Amino acid sequence: MISDTIFLTVPHIWADVSVVVQQESVGIPQYFITSVVNITDKKKAEKAIIESNQKFELMIQNSPDMLMIQKTNGEVDYVSLQSKDILGFSAEEIKNIDIKKQIHSDDLDEVINAELRALKGDNLINYEYRFIKKNGDIAWLNHTVSPLVIDGKITEIQSTVRDITASKKVEQELEVHRHHLEELVEERTKELEEKNKELVKFNKLFVDREFRIKDLRDELKKYQK
Repeated sequence: MISDTIFLTVPHIWADVSVVVQQESVGIPQYFITSVVNITDKKKAEKAIIESNQKFELMIQNSPDMLMIQKTNGEVDYVSLQSKDILGFSAEEIKNIDIKKQIHSDDLDEVINAELRALKGDNLINYEYRFIKKNGDIAWLNHTVSPLVIDGKITEIQSTVRDITASKKVEQELEVHRHHLEELVEERTKELEEKNKELVKFNKLFVDREFRIKDLRDELKKYQK
């Protein structure tokens, strides 16, 4: 049997063609049995899937975020090329290291808790943590994790990861300035309170002096009489 897939130009369809040669006992072909199956819809579906995958890959490549897919046991199944810029590790390196060892120890519990919530079915869990890059630098990451559900069963965990180190540095600088401003305000408030106390004290002394002068004048008037 001979089988092949051909594209017929008139009309424009895809067909799966199978040819069976019927032979006599001596091996001389008598006739052919040809089977033609219209597979145009199948080919269109395959083309649509390919185009969709190409668009998806293009979208991932142009995104500033890193996409990662993990199996339910934590094993990294896929990671986009942005991992090199964001984490300092190539996509292949990420698959071959224990990624949790790169998470700052103070943030590890929060990361594990988020993954456990995703495995229970919670969706779009967002959290921030510090990651130790390959060169030893600390990067602040914003991580959103969601479960991938197929036929009602969680099969994988999908994550998008963004480097927020620059914005965190700005926040920290603003916090330092805010704290410094609060100290200045507190210091100035204390100065004003001290000045106010001095003013009250001076005012009291002035009032007491005026009363004493009045008393002396009254006494003087008595003697003059």
